[in-house]
Amino acid sequence: MVKSNSPAKPAQSQTPGLFALVAEAGQDAVVYAKAEIELIKAQAAERASYAWPALALIFVAISLVAGALIAMLVGLIFILYARLGGWSVPVVVVGALLVAAGAGWWGVQRLRSAAKPPEAR
Repeated sequence: MVKSNSPAKPAQSQTPGLFALVAEAGQDAVVYAKAEIELIKAQAAERASYAWPALALIFVAISLVAGALIAMLVGLIFILYARLGGWSVPVVVVGALLVAAGAGWWGVQRLRSAAKPPEAR
Protein backbone atom coordinates (compact mmCIF):
# COMPACT_ATOMS: atom_id res chain seq x y z
CA MET A 1 0.00 0.00 0.00
CA VAL A 2 1.22 3.46 -0.90
CA LYS A 3 1.24 6.12 1.73
CA SER A 4 0.56 9.62 0.69
CA ASN A 5 2.41 12.48 2.29
CA SER A 6 -0.54 14.85 1.82
CA PRO A 7 -2.29 16.01 4.92
CA ALA A 8 -5.29 13.93 5.85
CA LYS A 9 -8.70 15.42 5.20
CA PRO A 10 -10.95 15.57 8.20
CA ALA A 11 -13.77 13.07 7.92
CA GLN A 12 -17.11 14.63 7.08
CA SER A 13 -19.66 13.85 9.68
CA GLN A 14 -23.04 12.44 8.84
CA THR A 15 -24.90 15.04 10.99
CA PRO A 16 -27.08 17.54 9.12
CA GLY A 17 -26.28 21.24 9.07
CA LEU A 18 -27.99 23.98 11.03
CA PHE A 19 -30.32 25.00 8.20
CA ALA A 20 -31.47 21.42 7.73
CA LEU A 21 -32.19 21.11 11.45
CA VAL A 22 -34.17 24.37 11.47
CA ALA A 23 -36.16 23.27 8.42
CA GLU A 24 -36.91 19.92 10.04
CA ALA A 25 -37.98 21.63 13.26
CA GLY A 26 -40.31 23.88 11.27
CA GLN A 27 -41.88 20.90 9.55
CA ASP A 28 -42.29 19.15 12.89
CA ALA A 29 -43.98 22.26 14.30
CA VAL A 30 -46.44 22.34 11.40
CA VAL A 31 -47.28 18.65 11.87
CA TYR A 32 -47.73 19.20 15.61
CA ALA A 33 -49.98 22.23 15.06
CA LYS A 34 -52.16 20.33 12.59
CA ALA A 35 -52.46 17.43 15.02
CA GLU A 36 -53.47 19.80 17.83
CA ILE A 37 -56.10 21.43 15.61
CA GLU A 38 -57.55 18.03 14.74
CA LEU A 39 -57.63 17.10 18.44
CA ILE A 40 -59.45 20.32 19.34
CA LYS A 41 -61.95 19.76 16.50
CA ALA A 42 -62.62 16.23 17.71
CA GLN A 43 -63.11 17.41 21.30
CA ALA A 44 -65.46 20.19 20.19
CA ALA A 45 -67.51 17.78 18.07
CA GLU A 46 -67.81 15.35 20.97
CA ARG A 47 -68.91 18.11 23.34
CA ALA A 48 -71.38 19.51 20.81
CA SER A 49 -72.95 16.10 20.26
CA TYR A 50 -73.32 15.77 24.02
CA ALA A 51 -74.76 19.32 24.40
CA TRP A 52 -77.47 19.18 21.69
CA PRO A 53 -80.00 17.24 23.80
CA ALA A 54 -79.43 19.65 26.68
CA LEU A 55 -80.03 22.63 24.41
CA ALA A 56 -83.23 21.04 23.13
CA LEU A 57 -84.44 20.54 26.70
CA ILE A 58 -83.64 24.17 27.55
CA PHE A 59 -85.62 25.29 24.49
CA VAL A 60 -88.61 23.18 25.60
CA ALA A 61 -88.38 24.65 29.10
CA ILE A 62 -88.29 28.23 27.80
CA SER A 63 -91.24 27.52 25.50
CA LEU A 64 -93.27 26.12 28.40
CA VAL A 65 -92.43 29.11 30.58
CA ALA A 66 -93.52 31.47 27.80
CA GLY A 67 -96.79 29.53 27.46
CA ALA A 68 -97.35 29.66 31.20
CA LEU A 69 -96.80 33.43 31.24
CA ILE A 70 -99.31 33.88 28.44
CA ALA A 71 -101.84 31.70 30.29
CA MET A 72 -101.23 33.74 33.44
CA LEU A 73 -101.85 37.02 31.58
CA VAL A 74 -105.04 35.66 30.01
CA GLY A 75 -106.21 34.49 33.42
CA LEU A 76 -105.44 37.93 34.86
CA ILE A 77 -107.53 39.51 32.10
CA PHE A 78 -110.45 37.22 32.97
CA ILE A 79 -110.12 38.03 36.67
CA LEU A 80 -109.96 41.79 36.07
CA TYR A 81 -112.82 41.71 33.56
CA ALA A 82 -115.32 41.39 36.38
CA ARG A 83 -114.16 44.70 37.86
CA LEU A 84 -112.84 46.68 34.88
CA GLY A 85 -114.85 45.32 32.00
CA GLY A 86 -113.24 46.06 28.62
CA TRP A 87 -110.40 47.95 30.30
CA SER A 88 -108.93 44.75 31.68
CA VAL A 89 -107.05 43.97 28.43
CA PRO A 90 -105.26 47.35 28.13
CA VAL A 91 -104.47 47.35 31.85
CA VAL A 92 -102.88 43.90 31.69
CA VAL A 93 -101.00 44.72 28.46
CA VAL A 94 -99.62 48.00 29.86
CA GLY A 95 -98.66 46.26 33.10
CA ALA A 96 -96.85 43.49 31.20
CA LEU A 97 -95.06 46.06 29.02
CA LEU A 98 -93.95 47.99 32.11
CA VAL A 99 -92.56 44.81 33.67
CA ALA A 100 -90.81 43.95 30.38
CA ALA A 101 -89.35 47.47 30.09
CA GLY A 102 -88.08 47.35 33.69
CA ALA A 103 -86.48 43.95 33.17
CA GLY A 104 -84.90 45.10 29.89
CA TRP A 105 -83.55 48.30 31.46
CA TRP A 106 -82.13 46.35 34.38
CA GLY A 107 -80.49 43.86 32.00
CA VAL A 108 -78.90 46.64 29.94
CA GLN A 109 -77.56 48.27 33.09
CA ARG A 110 -76.06 44.97 34.23
CA LEU A 111 -74.39 44.46 30.84
CA ARG A 112 -72.94 47.97 30.93
CA SER A 113 -71.56 47.42 34.41
CA ALA A 114 -70.18 44.01 33.42
CA ALA A 115 -68.15 45.71 30.68
CA LYS A 116 -66.44 47.92 33.24
CA PRO A 117 -63.46 46.84 35.34
CA PRO A 118 -64.42 45.40 38.75
CA GLU A 119 -63.22 48.44 40.69
CA ALA A 120 -65.45 50.79 38.61
CA ARG A 121 -68.72 48.87 39.09
